[in-house]
Amino acid sequence: MHSVENIRLKKIRYNLRTVLRLAFDEKLKSFNEEISKVQGIESLDYLEKEVALRKIFKRKEDLIIRKQRSPINCVVCGERMEDLFYISSNASWRCILCYRDWISESVHEKIIS
Repeated sequence: MHSVENIRLKKIRYNLRTVLRLAFDEKLKSFNEEISKVQGIESLDYLEKEVALRKIFKRKEDLIIRKQRSPINCVVCGERMEDLFYISSNASWRCILCYRDWISESVHEKIIS
């Protein structure tokens, strides 16, 4: 595992992750606004609303999955400053503390099995 030691590089990485996180939050907000807008359209019947909402929910779900699979922040605690480690079994990124917890849980599960 490779760790970033340079404090300036850590700050740059943190700022980049913050920008990406803010972009994600903004897009999520726009999906929620789209959902509210569709729900408020009285001229659409139930089936038309259902189809429109499913499309929005699918795009929203895809965005959330892409975020979880990107090294923006720890999927467990939200940490953005520290190094993140990739967990291939569930395609997610975790900080060192959550990674260690995950390793401990995995070892514990293997012992019990």
